[in-house]
Amino acid sequence: MSAQCQDHYPGVFLDVRCPPALSVDVPEPVLRAVLYEVLDNAAKEVERTDAGAVQVLVRTDSPEVFVEVQDSGRGLPASHRGRRIFTLSLEGRKQGRSGGLHRARQLLRAFETPQVDSELEVFDSAHPTLQGAALRLVLPEHAP
Repeated sequence: MSAQCQDHYPGVFLDVRCPPALSVDVPEPVLRAVLYEVLDNAAKEVERTDAGAVQVLVRTDSPEVFVEVQDSGRGLPASHRGRRIFTLSLEGRKQGRSGGLHRARQLLRAFETPQVDSELEVFDSAHPTLQGAALRLVLPEHAP
């Protein structure tokens, strides 16, 4: 998906850091749809600045896999922090947001396991330069 993102947003630097042999228990089409919504949301925001970056950092804490997406955009307005960013609203549609993060969250929740509550959540970034939005996907790790 990196090449697709670079094609659509050539002014955005995309930094992906993922262990090579990592696998999750979410079907590939669902994972691609969720990642598309999250990356598209971040890249659109970063593109509004003169230069920006989106970082995808993947790490494992068995049985969970965390996919953290951080950007150098303006960040989330206070009124949209927490769960509000994931709701469908008329105001969001007027501002050009079509509910992609809401759909992504609903898709992930359908793949919860007894050990892992699949989720899409907002977190506070500790990154020194990526101080825009920070979203974390919590996914079940695929056991070999």
